[in-house]
Amino acid sequence: MGYAILDNASIPIVGEGENEPNDTYAEQLVASAKAAIDEGVRPEE
Repeated sequence: MGYAILDNASIPIVGEGENEPNDTYAEQLVASAKAAIDEGVRPEE
């Protein structure tokens, strides 16, 4: 249907090396949400 609800999802935002977590906040948030949705729609094996 084009949407998903992530209920009580844990999406940590971390910094690496000299980077602060907020430096890549949006990228990490989108990547984590995409990974959760991809897992949710993955066909059973």
